[in-house]
Amino acid sequence: MNIECKTQRNSVRQKTAKMVANDDFQPCECSLCGAEINAAHQSNNPYPLGSEGDKCCHICNVTQVIPARLGLNPDETEDLVRDLLPLVLERLRGQEERLKALKDARKHAA
Repeated sequence: MNIECKTQRNSVRQKTAKMVANDDFQPCECSLCGAEINAAHQSNNPYPLGSEGDKCCHICNVTQVIPARLGLNPDETEDLVRDLLPLVLERLRGQEERLKALKDARKHAA
């Protein structure tokens, strides 16, 4: 394995080491809107709008954080939100359904 591959592999390991498994996740509130965040897969890093360790919900991620990262003006933000929000909501519904199915399966296995 060459040095470039090793460097990339180590970078991925460092990033994933900071990820939190659902079992270890502590429920919290979105630092931007106050919505309840109950699972790791429901949280996002609010940089540049939040502080170290803050979490934000998917809606705030799409409507506020991503536009801020891209340096978009309000008109561009509105276009981005109009295009992305339906996709995010559809994905959220799918995640909630999978999470419910997993919880149901765990109940029946116990």
